[in-house]
Amino acid sequence: MSEPIPGIENYLKPLPRLNLSDKLFKVGFKRGPEAHMKIISQDVCHKCVDKPCLYVCPFNVFNLEEKDTIINWDSCGEMGGCRVVCPFQNIFWTYPAGGHGVSYKYG
Repeated sequence: MSEPIPGIENYLKPLPRLNLSDKLFKVGFKRGPEAHMKIISQDVCHKCVDKPCLYVCPFNVFNLEEKDTIINWDSCGEMGGCRVVCPFQNIFWTYPAGGHGVSYKYG
């Protein structure tokens, strides 16, 4: 049987565990010239009882101010889950213009 390689134990250690907020902190975003997402009609949002867009996004892009749903699009992670969970299909979403948008720095 062969001898273990000296110093190999330093390479066999598990990677550090990061929670979601630590990972999201490492995400960068280059703001484009215009918003790549918007609420189509606030009147439709007012009729929505559950407001799943407020809960599905880990980047907290959607917020409720008084009755209106506000989008902080410059922190969007470009996952598109918001448009999928909207029961009224009231969110317009597209990828940002070339060279803009999210850049993942970890993983």
